[in-house]
Amino acid sequence: MSADQLFDALWGERPPASAGKILQGCVVRLRKVLGREAIRTSPHGYTLHLPTEDMDSLRFEDQVGRAREMLTLGEADRAAYLLTEALELWHGEAFAELESWEPAVAAGTRLSELRLEAEELRIDALLRAGRYREVLSEAQALVRAAPLREYRWVVLARAQYQSGQQGEALRTIHQLKAVLAEHLGIDPGPDVIALETSILRQDSSLLVVDAPTASATCPWLGLRPYGLEDAEWFFGRDADVAACLDILARTSVLALIGPSGSGKSSLLRAGVAAALRRRGQHSVTITPGVHPMDSLTALARAPRGAALLIDQCEELFSLCEEPEEQRSTGLGSAVLWLDYSDDGSRLVSGADDGGVSLWDATTLDPLGTSRGRTGPGRRAVHRRQPRRRDRVERRHGLPVGDRPRPGHRLRLPDGGPGPDRGGVGRVPARAALSVRVSRRVRGR
Repeated sequence: MSADQLFDALWGERPPASAGKILQGCVVRLRKVLGREAIRTSPHGYTLHLPTEDMDSLRFEDQVGRAREMLTLGEADRAAYLLTEALELWHGEAFAELESWEPAVAAGTRLSELRLEAEELRIDALLRAGRYREVLSEAQALVRAAPLREYRWVVLARAQYQSGQQGEALRTIHQLKAVLAEHLGIDPGPDVIALETSILRQDSSLLVVDAPTASATCPWLGLRPYGLEDAEWFFGRDADVAACLDILARTSVLALIGPSGSGKSSLLRAGVAAALRRRGQHSVTITPGVHPMDSLTALARAPRGAALLIDQCEELFSLCEEPEEQRSTGLGSAVLWLDYSDDGSRLVSGADDGGVSLWDATTLDPLGTSRGRTGPGRRAVHRRQPRRRDRVERRHGLPVGDRPRPGHRLRLPDGGPGPDRGGVGRVPARAALSVRVSRRVRGR
């Protein structure tokens, strides 16, 4: 922001003669509190550089956006939690101290509208999660606070119907019609009419399906690569698998490249090999080792035309010391080579066929990352309880916020949960290690 814009925000059209010096003093004091790099000076004025989590307005918008993504992915509980956290950031009106400054008024109006939407979205998320009994009073309060917002009446009627109050739900819709006609002279939108029809028909889609029983199996494998037998727990790589299969349909050799730990082996075995099996195509997965020709004996037992999938293909060069054996290693019609290096250059130079395609397995897109992290838990019907994690971390002396990543092994050091404790306190608090916060740890 330029100095003139800041003068306008602070003093309006009549800044004092010493406005420049006062502004510089304010910046100095703010830097002492926020850090020297938090406010940077440029030829055009001042720029604020703070993490999103340190600014309530940005954090609020970020969490509402993430909650919408969670709802799209079917994670209603997580969406409700994010929205609850986001709404707790509010204390009064947005930018109330700058009510005379037009840019702040516009930003405050936008944030206030988003706040109303977040309140409605939170009730919607709780309803989708089957928690309709606990939102009835909140839904009624939302309607009283803003009776001209149609969607508030909709979520109230849904909560009433799901609670077994069909008559009250229909009465709510009739009240909405009367309010809109009296104050705005309009009829309700098609969503309201559709909801009324569904209630009258007792449409089963309005009811919440009972949650299935959670599996006792820990669905995350941690640092261990996913194998063919783990395909049902392998999430987040659908786009990569589809791309690999498409490439293999057009060429004879595909090399998956990426640094160690980027998930190449899991993509090969639980992704591509599993997809080939679902298509009815046989495949053989080998690891070359010191004598790669010995590993090829597995092909003798495979049906004709089976795809050869080579995991840790760099071992052809790093472990095998016989040049003749390297050259004599034959490759099938569909081959996946996984390279340990970053660029795959040695791998490609080992192929006689010039038509080698590369696929970078290093990164996941945001949607894939989310599915990879949450998909196994959804399949195992594990319900995430975010509010408890900080208490568990503090109780066991773990760094709050330094939580296990998708690549961490989620398993107790003694192989299973113990009574009441589960052994979390015996695990060193290191990011490279992992902790499984079991239900036993939470006293269940």
